Amino acid sequence: MINNKQKAILHIAKVQLGLSEEQYREILKAHGGAESSVHLDDFGFDKVLRFFVKMGFEKKRATRRVAPTDFANDGQRKVIYHLMEDLGWWPARLLGFIRKMTGKEQVEQLSGKEAQRVIEGLKAMRDRGVKWN
Repeated sequence: MINNKQKAILHIAKVQLGLSEEQYREILKAHGGAESSVHLDDFGFDKVLRFFVKMGFEKKRATRRVAPTDFANDGQRKVIYHLMEDLGWWPARLLGFIRKMTGKEQVEQLSGKEAQRVIEGLKAMRDRGVKWN
């Protein structure tokens, strides 16, 4: 039996290729050995998916868009700058640390999750007594 994600891929392929329900079921039976995706095994799924790819199906990875609410909030940014001062760092040093941890160039570009990682890293350094003068 295949999992729900695999079933979803088959149904996306069906829509993308413009197959009717009858055509879809014929392909499942001919290439996967089952009349329904519920009854496919992994081997049958692979064979059906390969056939769909030959027909022109392009499996695309979902891209996650960052919603405006996903950015670091004002409180997180303030904590980052406060910790920068506690460590005796200047802005260029902080941005280098952020770039190393997240690949981002500015504090304002951080997501909430990334900002939290940066905060925890800065707090750990502060607690160890790291200073950069």
